[in-house]
Amino acid sequence: MRIALSGSAGTGKTTLALALSQALGLPLIPEETRARLEGGEPPLHHLDPLEGLAVLEALWRERLVLEARLGAFVADNGPLDFAAYALHHGCVADASHPFVQGCLAHLPQVRTLLLPCGVLPYERDGVRCEDPATEARFQATLETLLPGEAPLQRLPEPLTTREGRLAWALSALGAVPSSGPHRL
Repeated sequence: MRIALSGSAGTGKTTLALALSQALGLPLIPEETRARLEGGEPPLHHLDPLEGLAVLEALWRERLVLEARLGAFVADNGPLDFAAYALHHGCVADASHPFVQGCLAHLPQVRTLLLPCGVLPYERDGVRCEDPATEARFQATLETLLPGEAPLQRLPEPLTTREGRLAWALSALGAVPSSGPHRL
């Protein structure tokens, strides 16, 4: 299984990705952009657009190599997120840009679970944007990029507990829980 969770900050992506990884016994691919910020790198929107795009392209290339090496995984973000990062942070002008189109072309290779924005309490952690409205705009960018043929499933908004979300995701994926957590 190749699973990617998509959604803005504060949707519970990381929690659900870790739970799915553990339940399915699949390696977890952590969100690269979050790791960058936690490592002290500047946010993409603070970079010159070409520099921001170069950062995203490098992260995307690394992701594709990792996905090929692993085969099966749970990712704390996916092709849809990478495409949205480029647009949301001003690295590219529009969705016709080759980077965005390349990311979207990769969508059929992963099962994407889209998490809803605004149903969980928004936590300010020093990494996420301080403004929840900015995250709502990111979520809107994700939504506008969705091609009709993508293997995508939307997590129902009423599901707010870790257990409920995990049960829904396992059912939606037709997955059987395994044993043993894996993390990269």
